[in-house]
Amino acid sequence: MRKTWVKKWMIKSSGLLIALICLVISEAGVIAYAQTPGGFSIRAVIPNNQLDTKQTYFDLRMKPGEEQKLQIVINNSQPVELETEVRLNAASTGRNGLIVYTEPDVRDENLKVAITDVASLETQKVTVPPLGSETVTIELKMPEKPFDGVILGGIAVTGIDTGNGTQATEGVSLNNTITYVIGLKLTENENEVEPDFDLASITPSLINYRTAVVAALHNKAPLIVKDIDINAQVYRKGSNAVLHELILNGAEMAPLSKGDFVIDWGGETLKPGTYRLKMTANYEGKTWEWDKEFTITSEANDLNKEAVGIKKDYRWLYLLLSLAILVIISNIAYRMGKRRKNDKG
Repeated sequence: MRKTWVKKWMIKSSGLLIALICLVISEAGVIAYAQTPGGFSIRAVIPNNQLDTKQTYFDLRMKPGEEQKLQIVINNSQPVELETEVRLNAASTGRNGLIVYTEPDVRDENLKVAITDVASLETQKVTVPPLGSETVTIELKMPEKPFDGVILGGIAVTGIDTGNGTQATEGVSLNNTITYVIGLKLTENENEVEPDFDLASITPSLINYRTAVVAALHNKAPLIVKDIDINAQVYRKGSNAVLHELILNGAEMAPLSKGDFVIDWGGETLKPGTYRLKMTANYEGKTWEWDKEFTITSEANDLNKEAVGIKKDYRWLYLLLSLAILVIISNIAYRMGKRRKNDKG
């Protein structure tokens, strides 16, 4: 009887282990730049003017006014038709120093030439036959006026859930879609571009439903920034005690973009008042420093109500209980003193 039970338990455990492994593999397939089981993959057709031939993204040296056609290939490994949407997006800086290519219509006020100004698609909707492939053409036309630095963007391909089971195997994504991106980097020369940063804003916020203060750092140069170190501390006005801080090494920023650097509030409420932010950015041996005051207003109470994991402050309750106990003790002492006085009388 015992052996039978053990055998059944081992079979069930093996099944759970296999299911867990499949889930992990499926999750990894969403993140990795590779083909997912039952899904699709994309590939860049590298042209002759590629600067770094070891890379699988486009890294092109072009001339002012030059025109060129690029191609990417969408491979469908499914036995059913695949519907895809292709977009051109400017590179932007995501939260805490990550360059992203999937945010449409993001454009910095200093960005004079975006990837969408020089590149265009023949079509945005591409149908790929079962177990087949389709080639997508991107047309480039460089501006007539020469420029220094980098134009950076990405070609994003999204599998569309048509409801016929096309994307059913990609269920780890909440909206049943997967997006792959091929980077597109364009330069005209090797002229050195000086880095330039500015602290654009300081804002109380909710990040993943947790209270935080967001410092928006502005990369004002047409330069891909890698390995920038961020160090930020928040103080109460008039105090030298650090309330919260952020130490982030090796962050990245897209050219001419703003990046949100999040200072976690440690599960505490955003209390109205005046604060001070000291922040440094270290990049290629140079240091930028900022020391700015900012205000958290009563509007932050709305953020506190929506936040999760807020630490409860029971100090007022402890104070109230202490006062109540003090009043009770004082009252008892008064009554005892009065009773003794009466007894003596």
